[in-house]
Amino acid sequence: MKRRTRLVCLLGSVLACLAGCGVLTAVSVHMAGSLPHQQAAERFAGSGGELPYAQVSVFTNEENRLTEGIIGMYEESMNDALREASLEASSEEARLWYDAWSAQAGSMELSGTRGGSVTASVTAVGGDFFAVHPVRLVAGGYFSQEDLMQDRILIDTTLAWQLFGSWEVEGMTVTVMGHPCIVSGVTEPDPDSASKAAYGEAPRCYLSFTLYEAMQQEQGMEARADCYEAVLPNPVHGFARGKLTNVIGEAHDGMVIVQNTGRYGIAQRYHTLCHLRALMTASDGVTYPHWENAARIRDYDEALLLLWQCVLLVWPCLFGLMMLWKGYRALGRFLAQRHRARKRRYRTIPEQP
Repeated sequence: MKRRTRLVCLLGSVLACLAGCGVLTAVSVHMAGSLPHQQAAERFAGSGGELPYAQVSVFTNEENRLTEGIIGMYEESMNDALREASLEASSEEARLWYDAWSAQAGSMELSGTRGGSVTASVTAVGGDFFAVHPVRLVAGGYFSQEDLMQDRILIDTTLAWQLFGSWEVEGMTVTVMGHPCIVSGVTEPDPDSASKAAYGEAPRCYLSFTLYEAMQQEQGMEARADCYEAVLPNPVHGFARGKLTNVIGEAHDGMVIVQNTGRYGIAQRYHTLCHLRALMTASDGVTYPHWENAARIRDYDEALLLLWQCVLLVWPCLFGLMMLWKGYRALGRFLAQRHRARKRRYRTIPEQP
């Protein structure tokens, strides 16, 4: 009876460990899916066609920031590279790939109808930025590089309250460093803990890279992007990242290139777990935007979840090995008994006269 009770307790502990591992797996899947700015490739591939895609991000340091001219060269080189690989869009209207770029423009003074000015963190964006980063809207909509006038701005709820005392401010005018801009919409940070932590409490806004370029020219400076992102065909593992690295050329030595697609897979989580110190102490001279900081927070969380999953699986694996060993020994004893019984049977057979 004691032996049976002990076996039941052992089986219960194994099932508890497996259940805990299942819960952590569900939590991991939920956290990985909570960052929409890491899933641009899945959204684009789901729009039609069977070609797999990958999202790749490039972050630059101060010395390697990108002008729109350099980005244009990247686009031409990428088109040539994809043609050489015999990759074409599914139709004349469809796009084979797209890209986006952004610059952390620092803090700027903005003013609205409430009087006075508010200092906000400004992100200048170009290309299909909001296709890669579908920021949450509470009012209005996005602006686009295809707009006739590049004077529209997207502000967050904190900034909307400080400038106007309301969220319903679509179409109202915000003055940014002396430039009147039309509010296209109001946004808020993603609700997950990583995004909130990386976003911070300071008000933020997004304006077009074209307008930012005009502002920089007025000050005798050149607008440069510190983040370049592309959603590219990825027929084989590593194809998209390899092509973008080749297009960038030798300049990639001063950049950090991240493949966002598959970022929270088992292999990548294991790699992150083995290099947690490098994740915690960035020494590459790159200042990451808030969405990448949120993704890096999630990298850390996912790596720790993998560690706990492995810990919980240790006992079920040991128990399974123990059961296999006991089964092997029982099988050996059974075969030995059969062999001895067969030998006794032959010994007891009387000789024929």
